[in-house]
Amino acid sequence: MMKKILLIFIALFFDAYFGFTQNTDSLQKLVHSSDPEQRVQALITLGKQQLYTHTDQSEKYFKTALTAVQKLNHKKWESDIFNQLGVIQYKRSRMDSALYYYQKSFRISKDLQDSLQMAINYSNVANILGAQHKYDLAIQNFLKALPIYKQKNKILYQGMTYGAIGTLHIAMEDYQKALNYFEKAKQIFEKTANKLGLLTTNLNIAICYENLKRIPEAKTLLQQVLADSKKHQFNRKHAIVLTKLGKIAFVEKKYRQANDYYSKALTEFSKARDIGGLAETHLYLGKIAYQNGNFKLASSHYKKSLANIQKTGVDQKSPQALEGIINSLTKLHKEKEALTYLPLLLEAKDSVYNIERRKMVREINSKFDLSQKEKEIQIQQLKLHKKDVQISKQKQLGIALAATIALLLGLLYFVKKSNEFKRLNEHNLIKKNKLELEQKVLNNQMNPHFIFNALNSIQSYIADKDTDQAANYLAKFSRLMRLILENSRKEFVPFPEDVSALDNYLQLEQIRHDDSFDYTIEYEPACKNIMIPPLLIQPFAENAVKHGVSNINRLGSITINYSIMQTINNNEEEFGIVQCTVQDNGMGIEKAQKKSKSNKNLHQSMSLDLTKKRLKNYTKISGHNYPIIFESDDNGTLITIEMPYIL
Repeated sequence: MMKKILLIFIALFFDAYFGFTQNTDSLQKLVHSSDPEQRVQALITLGKQQLYTHTDQSEKYFKTALTAVQKLNHKKWESDIFNQLGVIQYKRSRMDSALYYYQKSFRISKDLQDSLQMAINYSNVANILGAQHKYDLAIQNFLKALPIYKQKNKILYQGMTYGAIGTLHIAMEDYQKALNYFEKAKQIFEKTANKLGLLTTNLNIAICYENLKRIPEAKTLLQQVLADSKKHQFNRKHAIVLTKLGKIAFVEKKYRQANDYYSKALTEFSKARDIGGLAETHLYLGKIAYQNGNFKLASSHYKKSLANIQKTGVDQKSPQALEGIINSLTKLHKEKEALTYLPLLLEAKDSVYNIERRKMVREINSKFDLSQKEKEIQIQQLKLHKKDVQISKQKQLGIALAATIALLLGLLYFVKKSNEFKRLNEHNLIKKNKLELEQKVLNNQMNPHFIFNALNSIQSYIADKDTDQAANYLAKFSRLMRLILENSRKEFVPFPEDVSALDNYLQLEQIRHDDSFDYTIEYEPACKNIMIPPLLIQPFAENAVKHGVSNINRLGSITINYSIMQTINNNEEEFGIVQCTVQDNGMGIEKAQKKSKSNKNLHQSMSLDLTKKRLKNYTKISGHNYPIIFESDDNGTLITIEMPYIL
């Protein structure tokens, strides 16, 4: 089962977090003052007071103040106002607009050498990067802010920054590093007697303990946080801790204890009208009821969870709720009703990443060229599994397999119908040779057979009841799909992101081939700071696995190495050159071609042609040729590829 973590991102909008002593009525009078500076100060203070309660009114105050400040040419106030406008856009999830305002604030504060405001902007930009899952870049920005807070003796800011970096490491599943940062934050919050900061940090430390399998320590700390949150009347934190204790009890199969924790949490979230908390709590109450065999109650909780998830507009947990509804209804022999939720499940899984992801999923799946006969076979398999479910209702394995097949067929049918017109025109679109559209098609190089193989591997783990391995494989597969779908639409991506996708792909292939090969990805330190075309090397790595190391009777080895051949030396040069080598110890190209059937080499041939076309497009822009060189003998294959990079 995939790990769910509590990400408590600390939005470092520092000026807005602290109370204002002035009375609102007196400030309203000052808004009409004849003294322009008093008027601006009143507008800024009113804007900060209402930032988290009346956001629209707050924005009006800041924009009115901005006009007056620009007339006064008061740059420090102007920088502060731009920062606060960025905060408002961040609250509205308008990340591009927020970044625009933060950059304006940063430029002014840099000209003024206002290092504290610069640090706050670093922190705010880090929050945006974290929300976009660019965790490494977010951490870099927080680390730029940290020494400034230390220099300015902003102790509380330091604690909040350590806590924010810790939550980013939780998101990256590096729990030991996260724990180190939370310990630093804890020391500061203890020193400053910041109760909420200390309680939140202890909660995050408990989450790290849980994921590091230090369960007794996690439970002890959670019980302490539970008592502290009740004592200081941090009701929402109290409810969150109840859910964490409930989850641990659930994992330990102490369902009665888990039910007690979640029932108490449900009461707290209901009082607070916390829709997100209600969604999470109903979800786990549904899981508990399902484990206890009360499928009717489970179905009710899952449906309530789904209803609350839909109210939040954040669909990350809706697939779990929908899967719970489908499984519960199947147990209640309501297969017809269960099938009505399959399209919702597909839509929910698409929306986890966003509307663009759904579009890319359709493009990938449009390459699945199933004949009518194959579709009929799949339908017959579905019918057979439905009969198996009716005959042997107590066999959970059969139900899970039937649901998997139903989901796969539903996915293929829905995507194929909705993209029928697009598939008919795809060939003609490529022929138009418009660089922007052609680049998008060329980027989409993920082999559909790999998708099928991955799903089959997951299904095999489920059949073997190896839920841990299934969850691990599914998590890696989901991360790879997200990286591919995000990066394939871009002309250049940061080098670490592309290498991360390549590493994730090779991990999946390594698991699927039972660790029959090792691999290494090497690169110069300078490569970390460049941007390269996405997914260019993946087809060659795929070829090294499929036709190289998977066909030998010894431990396979794949080595991928990046090095910078030509650097960007001045402003006139826009592109540099990176050389990448992909080497394996397989049987060599000639033997592999003799062993493989020609129709199975179609994808590799298409991938090579598409890669050459992509490189030719870059040649048109940069004027440099980017060769692909193959060297092969009985001891393996070495492929050398040159590609452009930008800074």
